[in-house]
Amino acid sequence: MPSMDRYQTNNLLGIGLMMLAMLAELLLMAVIALLAHYLFAAAFARADVSALAPFEYTALLLAALIGYVVWLDIPSAEVWTGAVIIIGCGLYVIHRESLQHKAG
Repeated sequence: MPSMDRYQTNNLLGIGLMMLAMLAELLLMAVIALLAHYLFAAAFARADVSALAPFEYTALLLAALIGYVVWLDIPSAEVWTGAVIIIGCGLYVIHRESLQHKAG
């Protein structure tokens, strides 16, 4: 007979306590992600894209930081190169749009 520790203890539904804790955490993360996406969509509907673009770029840096802190993952050179290309193109578009806005 297998040993039963506190993570294998079943409730009436046959679901382990650890499984319920994981489901609660996933539900919380889903609610937070839903709220974040809603707020970003609302912000883009109300503000100029050039004002919000830096927040999009910080998401790349925060994802790299969280990946390192949580999983000790260090992004490869290709990831950093892609991030620089994405950020550079975005900044170029913002700069070009601001020049067109001033001229016209």
